[in-house]
Amino acid sequence: MLSAFQIACETALRAALEQHGSSLLDRSIQGENETYITARLAGTEISVYIYDDEASILGPGVDRPFEVPDFDTPHELQTAFVTACLDVLARLRS
Repeated sequence: MLSAFQIACETALRAALEQHGSSLLDRSIQGENETYITARLAGTEISVYIYDDEASILGPGVDRPFEVPDFDTPHELQTAFVTACLDVLARLRS
């Protein structure tokens, strides 16, 4: 079962990507002890991971964790994660 953070984070990321002409590919739900979402930014080798209350971006030249202690609220973490995904995508497109 996905957490409220995972649902909100994935929803925000999908909406932001759609506004920028992109999407998530190869989405799956994985994990045994902790369920997490994994997907790839369309047209890239960049993967995103959305955990119960954290997220990360991982791929060639990118290793960006977004962890609870670094943010005041889950929404702040989510916003930073989505913004970073868009930044990575823009950098790869240029």
